[in-house]
Amino acid sequence: MCSNASEEEAFALLCDILPGLPIDRVRVTSNGGIQQMYLVDIAGEDGPILFTKAHNPWVKPLRSEYCSISSEAALWAWYAVISHGFCRGEGGNANNEEDGDEVQENPDSDVYSTRLYLSGFLPTLIRYGLPIPEAQVPEFSLSHPRPGNTVSSLPLPPNNDDYVSINRQAGQLFRRIACHVSPTGRFGDVASVMRPLSVLPMRPVVRSPANAPYIFGSASWSGAFHLMLESVLRDLEDRFVNISYSRIRGHFKRLRPFLDKVTRPSLVAITCSDMQNLLVVESDTKDSDSSTISSEAEAPSSPPTDQDPEPHTRPATPETRDKYMVTGLRDWSMLVFGDPLIATVFSDKAPESFMTGLHQPIVEGDPFTSVSIIEHAESAPLRLLLYKCYHALNDLAKQYYHTRQGDAELEARRRLLLVLSELDKIKDEALFEEKLQENTAISEARIDTDAVGANKKFGVAS
Repeated sequence: MCSNASEEEAFALLCDILPGLPIDRVRVTSNGGIQQMYLVDIAGEDGPILFTKAHNPWVKPLRSEYCSISSEAALWAWYAVISHGFCRGEGGNANNEEDGDEVQENPDSDVYSTRLYLSGFLPTLIRYGLPIPEAQVPEFSLSHPRPGNTVSSLPLPPNNDDYVSINRQAGQLFRRIACHVSPTGRFGDVASVMRPLSVLPMRPVVRSPANAPYIFGSASWSGAFHLMLESVLRDLEDRFVNISYSRIRGHFKRLRPFLDKVTRPSLVAITCSDMQNLLVVESDTKDSDSSTISSEAEAPSSPPTDQDPEPHTRPATPETRDKYMVTGLRDWSMLVFGDPLIATVFSDKAPESFMTGLHQPIVEGDPFTSVSIIEHAESAPLRLLLYKCYHALNDLAKQYYHTRQGDAELEARRRLLLVLSELDKIKDEALFEEKLQENTAISEARIDTDAVGANKKFGVAS
């Protein structure tokens, strides 16, 4: 039934939470996050359910990891609502009214047009529970997971052709996720943005002048990223890690205006391409659930036409079946509403096959058919440097909060120094010149508009 103390503890906790549940077996499963995950076999059920509980009490999470379970649960619950044709379910969270903030759903949100894009990829939430300290019950969630194993845990490593296929499917999944936008029009982590609309109970937030503007997300991407950056910097400061804090904050202050070029709060899976997080099944698996995923995931696709991409860029079909099929992610907590460029895959050179999948439309007329996934390409290199800095800081902080992994700290410091040296090369004069050109273009447009208005006012033909 249980093979170690951790599994026995999870079994006992499940018996307390759901007394009478006919549990056959509990087994721990690997994941890339801080939370603990277990696959639970239930008598009479075809497949296992996933039991996720908070980290052990002696493990201190990063600030960005504090709401990992509630973020996942809020995301799954939100998608369950919109996939049935609603933007908000009955019994919505009353936090918004209690706090007196008027956070409304975004009328331009395209949740209706994209509500089937993740069908067959997201787990189905069964139950979510807040922590009960007096009863020693941690925060937890129960869900029906997607089948498969993470790529890194496969018994036999995939070959090069398999990795090309997996990366292409990962790029397509990233696009499916990014087609969704914040339902409130605000930027930030999923738990914050979903707070006023959530149908689930949410952890109470202590309001202060410092965090008041960000409780329900930020009105701008620069504000949301500033909060993310400051969170990891303060994690490092708490452990007295020696890095150039003022230098990093100075670079953010200089480049912050370029973050405001991002105006679309896309849903971004930061670790979508991580082989420790990406779930796959073998295509010849005789699992009815996996066949269901294939039909559900490809249901929205339109029939092939002469304008379709090359055959190797199309979704897997019975005639051209890939050996491995991507079924989703193990950890859905590392998602934000913001700039897709912040995903870790772009901090290194993204595989060509990933980019192929990324640029392949889900259906004719999907949200990115007429607009670019990456907004304002001119400032993308500058934004990317800030994101590289953030990822290096995050990896460095994990070495001081989680179990240390060999030379990971040295590698994170090396990457941090490299990106800081790149940021140092960006002179303020160049930024000023670009800003001046932009302001000049705006002023000229305003002058033209004012001239047309004046001509109309005084009856002068334009």
